[in-house]
Amino acid sequence: MRKYKLKYLTLILALCIVSNSFDIFADTPNNQGNSSTILDGEIGEWDPSINDKPDFSDFNDADLEGSKPTEGQYFTISATVPISMEFMVLPSSYSKLGSFFSPTYKIKNNGSKTLVVKLASFNEDTSKPIDEEKHAKLFIEKVKNYDERTQMELKLGTLDDTYWYDFSKEVDLTKINSLNDEEKILCELSMNQEKNIKFNSEKWERPENEVLKKSAMSNFTATFEFAIKEP
Repeated sequence: MRKYKLKYLTLILALCIVSNSFDIFADTPNNQGNSSTILDGEIGEWDPSINDKPDFSDFNDADLEGSKPTEGQYFTISATVPISMEFMVLPSSYSKLGSFFSPTYKIKNNGSKTLVVKLASFNEDTSKPIDEEKHAKLFIEKVKNYDERTQMELKLGTLDDTYWYDFSKEVDLTKINSLNDEEKILCELSMNQEKNIKFNSEKWERPENEVLKKSAMSNFTATFEFAIKEP
């Protein structure tokens, strides 16, 4: 018999993160219009048409992870999320390194229960390799000059003020694999609440200084987890 984790329900979303090539003649931003989709998830007896819905009346403790829900504890998760995100470095008359740019994206809680939004992972998307004859590979890690790796110290943050770009919480993507669960939480969303998120970076390298190429890029996959906040 399959097990159901009932302590909280988690939805996992994988995003494609694209970094456009960047150099002094950086590409035009390829913002895809903040495309988004709606994720839905459920727990308990939510739909009579589902044949394999759990029958909690016939479960024993060995078949469950967490506490058995009561009649009033069958909840639905619904969240609107971006399906792709991007960041890039644009030419700047103020800095030889260029100017970091990221569009602003939105995550919205469409349900009635408070959601906890966590960035579970951020990794290179090896299924979409770059053309390394044309571009240097971009590494999201701490910058170490003259090590023949083009690096960027990247964060993903939640914005409270989109005018002043005031981040209420940022997750450091250079050390995402060593962060604990609390450090990976981006935000909490109450009923019908939405939050703005975007990438941020204050330190990166120019590829011509590291690998003698004019541009650097990579594709990444981010995994988000959405869970109902426990009382």
